[in-house]
Amino acid sequence: MFPLFFFGLPIICYIVIFWPENDLHHLLLNYQKINDADEFLYHIRIFIKHAENRNIERKSKIYISGYIRNFEESCFDSNCVLKKYLEDLKVGVDPINKLYHHAEFLYQYGIRKFPACFTLRFCYWYYTFI
Repeated sequence: MFPLFFFGLPIICYIVIFWPENDLHHLLLNYQKINDADEFLYHIRIFIKHAENRNIERKSKIYISGYIRNFEESCFDSNCVLKKYLEDLKVGVDPINKLYHHAEFLYQYGIRKFPACFTLRFCYWYYTFI
């Protein structure tokens, strides 16, 4: 029994240390194709995390710009908040409020898609409360 512990310990340590990050995978996933409420909530959290850190971390800025470009291809609404964000970036203004409005849009869409998910409703309440 004792040698099996030493055999499994390096495997577990390797998985924990070298596990790849899935932030990019979740951001590039189309929000309309997510079929699990917890996964949708994780998608929103990753978006907000990278939106807040976009001026601090280079990786976050790249992830957010890729998310916006990917979203721009699938959004056919001319009044889309992220399209307005891109127009403001061309002018030279960097409004984070438009990214927060998009996060609010994602919360509302998630509540419409998963009406029985209490966690999603609570997180949206907490998001609008702060």
